[in-house]
Amino acid sequence: TYDDIKASLMQNLELFKRVLIESNILIENLQNSPADLIFKETKPKLGPGEK
Repeated sequence: TYDDIKASLMQNLELFKRVLIESNILIENLQNSPADLIFKETKPKLGPGEK
């Protein structure tokens, strides 16, 4: 139905908006320090009880 399509479209647009925001943040960070793409190392966050 129309309402189902509308709800699905709104949800997809919201997810797309989040992707665009995160992409813009990533691009800004890379513009500030392009070498991070190659050299920056990040350690994964440990879960509860992990060392």
